[in-house]
Amino acid sequence: HKLEYHILEDSIKIYTEYSTLNAIESIYLQYNFIRVHQSFLVNMQHIYRIDSTYGKSSLIMSDGTRIN
Repeated sequence: HKLEYHILEDSIKIYTEYSTLNAIESIYLQYNFIRVHQSFLVNMQHIYRIDSTYGKSSLIMSDGTRIN
């Protein structure tokens, strides 16, 4: 599996790695990351808000990215 890391520095930088999300999830849990979807692990400090419209929820991240 190809994983993409979106890292917010001065701008968003994208890094890639071949692994599985399951394999790295336990490593990042100690750094306030949570699994919000089978395909997404996010840093809780960068969750701006949670939208719920028509029974569907989305996360809005601090950079404006929406995760459905």
